[in-house]
Amino acid sequence: MNFQQLLSDTITVVKRNGGARFEGIKAAVQSEEISILQSQPFIEPNDLILRSMSNGGEETFVVLDPGFHEGLGRIPAGYRARVRKMGLPEAQSAVQSIIYNVTGSNARINNHSVDNSINLVQDNSGEVAQLLAELRRSMNAAQLPPADRDEALEIIDGVESQFTNEKPKRSIVRAMLNALPHVANVATTIGALVSLAG
Repeated sequence: MNFQQLLSDTITVVKRNGGARFEGIKAAVQSEEISILQSQPFIEPNDLILRSMSNGGEETFVVLDPGFHEGLGRIPAGYRARVRKMGLPEAQSAVQSIIYNVTGSNARINNHSVDNSINLVQDNSGEVAQLLAELRRSMNAAQLPPADRDEALEIIDGVESQFTNEKPKRSIVRAMLNALPHVANVATTIGALVSLAG
């Protein structure tokens, strides 16, 4: 028997702890139980299940107990989730209160929309790391007293920590780099680092 034929509904699983949506999942929806014959996505209590109906309507259910079961013979692993149907105001509020946490240099969210924009991201982390390594080599190679060399290396560490921020402050980077001992052949490196800040 092909169990997939029993799944006549199409659902979307919406994670409550981050808003991830998993669409186009085949299921069998009943008033207090939803059967899904696949183990992914991972469903947890309080996740939302949206059922798209052929008449254009949508029902929203909250998961009370995911009821995951392992596969057995020809029956695949899946869920027999105990659910509670939400009323329209409650469902709209639940779907709208999902929190999206987005990070990264090209992060974006498209919720039921198409994004045709082009984002240009300039990632200078490799160049910054190279310039900082060059500065460290110059300080280690210079004929500095050990205490001055250690202080210079601490300053370079401080500059590096500024660049780990999303937006390093140019004035702070410049002030820190100006505190370095005057050593031959570092002016170009210092200038390049200041230009990459902020």
